[in-house]
Amino acid sequence: MSVPEFSSKQWCRICFYPLPLESDQCSHCADIQIMKQERDRRVKQATIHALGGERPFIEYTKASFMTPCFRLKQALNKCATFNSLEDNLFIWSKCNDTPFTYGNGTGKTHLAAIALRRVLEYGGTGRLVKPSQLYRELRDCETAAGERHFLRSLGELDALVIDDIDSAKDTEYTAQTLYDIIDTRYMSARGGLIVTSNVPLQDLERRWRSGRLVSRLKQMCSLIDLSGLPDRRLGK
Repeated sequence: MSVPEFSSKQWCRICFYPLPLESDQCSHCADIQIMKQERDRRVKQATIHALGGERPFIEYTKASFMTPCFRLKQALNKCATFNSLEDNLFIWSKCNDTPFTYGNGTGKTHLAAIALRRVLEYGGTGRLVKPSQLYRELRDCETAAGERHFLRSLGELDALVIDDIDSAKDTEYTAQTLYDIIDTRYMSARGGLIVTSNVPLQDLERRWRSGRLVSRLKQMCSLIDLSGLPDRRLGK
């Protein structure tokens, strides 16, 4: 028994769904394309929100991160392969006395954003926040229960970036708040914490006059030291 032959217009060559009569446009493929565009739009909006705005979304990409030296190549590789189930990072750089070397502008936030984007691209949740932003959101909580819920929500994110942790005010409340956030993740044996700083851990310990927070970070995090590198923004 012979198999009937069909013209190319009867079936979609991509998904093999039947084509509408007198049409070469596959409605099934068109629906899939619309769903894909909507998914991409939602992922983009979630990434913009997580990174804190349109500018970091555009600028903080793996492709735009320049690696003129081996140390930066190593740092980029560690962040580009970041595993939020296991990895925690402390990315820091300190001002040197030599000319044109700074703690700022060495790529700390850019690297942290690359690691965060990797988590988001695989469907995870995450945020990049500065200490001042955390305190504002805490102040907006109307009750103690609201504060606890907010802190717990940070602990449950797949990835949390605390950017410029050294910019936090030198107060007992500051140290306690940061400790509560980080300790929540530590006690739940979570990865996904990324902290950036313009000073090393021992300087943070002296500043806050408390070893608990720094001890947690030492236990949890792999260190990425970018000290002595020039300000990348000066070359733009």
